[in-house]
Amino acid sequence: MPGPRPVCTKSDPVVKFGVLHRVIGSTDIDGNGTHHSLVDVNPFILADYVCAKIDMKPPFCAHPHMGACIFSIPFEGFPLNPWDNVHGKEEQACYPGGVYFLNSGLGCVHDEPLNPFESRPPTSAQFDHSAISTEATCFRMMQLWFAPDLSGELPRTHSQVVLPSEIPLISDPVVINEEGESIPQAGLALRLLVGSYGGHTSPLDVQRENGIEILVLHGRLQPGKSCKIVVPAAFNCFVLHMSASVALYDGTEASCLGDLLLSPPAPAGCELLHIQSKSTESAPLEFLVAAGMPNREPFHKLVGYGGGLIHNSLEAVRAGMEEYSRNPRNFGRERQRWKDDTEEEDEMSELELIEGFQDPNDGLNPGVRARFNKKAA
Repeated sequence: MPGPRPVCTKSDPVVKFGVLHRVIGSTDIDGNGTHHSLVDVNPFILADYVCAKIDMKPPFCAHPHMGACIFSIPFEGFPLNPWDNVHGKEEQACYPGGVYFLNSGLGCVHDEPLNPFESRPPTSAQFDHSAISTEATCFRMMQLWFAPDLSGELPRTHSQVVLPSEIPLISDPVVINEEGESIPQAGLALRLLVGSYGGHTSPLDVQRENGIEILVLHGRLQPGKSCKIVVPAAFNCFVLHMSASVALYDGTEASCLGDLLLSPPAPAGCELLHIQSKSTESAPLEFLVAAGMPNREPFHKLVGYGGGLIHNSLEAVRAGMEEYSRNPRNFGRERQRWKDDTEEEDEMSELELIEGFQDPNDGLNPGVRARFNKKAA
């Protein structure tokens, strides 16, 4: 019969860059970046949580990637309008409640700007497809990176936008408890962003193409309720506390927005993550569960120009950054077939190249104009 998964608090402090909370990160091969231990969160290698005023521009511009797989998950605000220099602008905007997935593969430049001419009011993620979307009061999103299998050749760059209406919603899911009883988890609602859960499968099932089994759930628990969530015992797991109210995760307290709690692999059968809302107020508890089979293959990371490249060797990742530095606008295009239209140039025509980096944590490269910046109006 299933048993409880142990939860421990995160030992590394969350690093804040203004409105951006870096809850998971690591230094690169030159020592730049933020230091967190990845042992208990692998296969995830970076997680940024942004909470800002509704009209604030996201704290990033066009930037390079190679090797990494990235989920962008908007929770509230205006839609993201992703594009990359290999395929151009996505056909669909990524609305709050949806997910934008990028497998950067052989390399690309991409961005996820907000639409300055959006006519519809800002919205928030819904846990009921029949509900009328409530107007958002702030901008919230998360970026979650994982390292795929890098042992072979990198794939071509590809991406996917999943609409909010395509996300499976699971209300009062049934869980088999420690006594073998099937118990509905009353008051719990889940949005299945990635992977499979309780007989449901997300449109984003990354195991098929990346060889890494991943589960990402966006959860809401009514005040004063408790629940159990099934997470395979062999998975690494972390929980992001997204409420100002107090909650217990297997008895470990979280009370601050952005608190991160870790649940490393457990003995066989120990797969029940216990969550309890301690609030008696009207606002439900909100959280995100990210879990995956650890990928023990080593990777090498190099950050630069607002982005980050990963590969399976020091030589390969440095060669990728050198290629980008030589020709930023065409990074990745030379090694893969590029769609021949003008949309990409339209997106990049509004950008200029400036020197180096804008934050010491991202390293420095004086004199090289390879960081993208929005042109002044």
